[in-house]
Amino acid sequence: MTLYLELGGRTAILNAVSAALAGTDATQPGTAEDFTELLVFLFGGAPVYEGPALHQTLGPVCRDHTGFDRLADALTRALIRSPQTRPLDHDVRRTLEQIRCHAVRGPHPVALSAAPVAVQHPRFG
Repeated sequence: MTLYLELGGRTAILNAVSAALAGTDATQPGTAEDFTELLVFLFGGAPVYEGPALHQTLGPVCRDHTGFDRLADALTRALIRSPQTRPLDHDVRRTLEQIRCHAVRGPHPVALSAAPVAVQHPRFG
């Protein structure tokens, strides 16, 4: 079963997106619908996503990683309200993390600091 179905399908995702975007700077018409379509695809409910680029859709909300964190937290809370979906917290967060760099147009600073550092061999400088 896909995460899409476990979460409750399109209606549950649309309701969660609406709740997560409430009170944000997401004022462009269609923002909730476009983000919902992306999440339906991301959670396994559609074979393709043909909407606008994520940074265009979420630009006003995810200006930086803190904005993305707030949105991901609000969305996750809205998606896992019921006892049946509560165990999906980790899966939802892991899936949302896949789109972070597209939403804010850059890698997470923690990921950069955890990147392996090239070590020079003493003989070859």
